[in-house]
Amino acid sequence: YYFFISGDGMYAIARAVDGAFEWLVEWTVSDVIRQGNATNHIQVICDGNYLALIVNGQMLASASDTRYSAGDIALIAASLETEPSEIHFDNLVVSTP
Repeated sequence: YYFFISGDGMYAIARAVDGAFEWLVEWTVSDVIRQGNATNHIQVICDGNYLALIVNGQMLASASDTRYSAGDIALIAASLETEPSEIHFDNLVVSTP
């Protein structure tokens, strides 16, 4: 599963199937996501078939999906801009429900 937020204030949830994204929550704009040189606190919940994306203490999206029952975690940062981007992750906590 992929939980996305973008620098222009958008979010989405997808699952990967055969190398392609299947959107569980399509890209949506939110003013909760801080843009520019700002900090966002991101929380992701994967509990059974329940998936949720919480940003800065506010629930942005949730979905239910039963395709995958186990997996690993990875943090990925990417920029589609031509200008350099700098992204930092810290305070990562992984716990079981």
